[in-house]
Amino acid sequence: MEGKQLRLLVAVDGSVHGEKALRKAALLALSAPSYEIAVVCVVEVREFASLMAEADTEEMEVQAKKVLQDSLEILTSEGVVAVTHLLHGPPVTKILEFAETFHPDLIVTGSRGMGAAKGALIGSVSSSLSKRASTSVLIVR
Repeated sequence: MEGKQLRLLVAVDGSVHGEKALRKAALLALSAPSYEIAVVCVVEVREFASLMAEADTEEMEVQAKKVLQDSLEILTSEGVVAVTHLLHGPPVTKILEFAETFHPDLIVTGSRGMGAAKGALIGSVSSSLSKRASTSVLIVR
């Protein structure tokens, strides 16, 4: 890997496992000759828009922006620089679409997100990423 830039895509949601994923990505980045990190957070837009759904979406967007800001602070505290991207739509689909343009060497994500109960019913984002991604996925516990 000498001279090769390590490209990491870190998917976060504000959970404890997301923070662990950020710290793991920082360690990986600092061990590489050079690196580029993109941190993404996805606002899951509801299919049936209503005034209530719009208010919920606005609140989720505010929260996602805070998650991205907190993520940058965590990475900065580890001595790592990154860029953030706020995405809208189905989380797995949007993360994979972003990966198609970013071309990461590795997607890093936490093992459990904020929606553990929902994940138990329909499958977690990390599990779906590991099955569908065309690049390696590191699921951090």
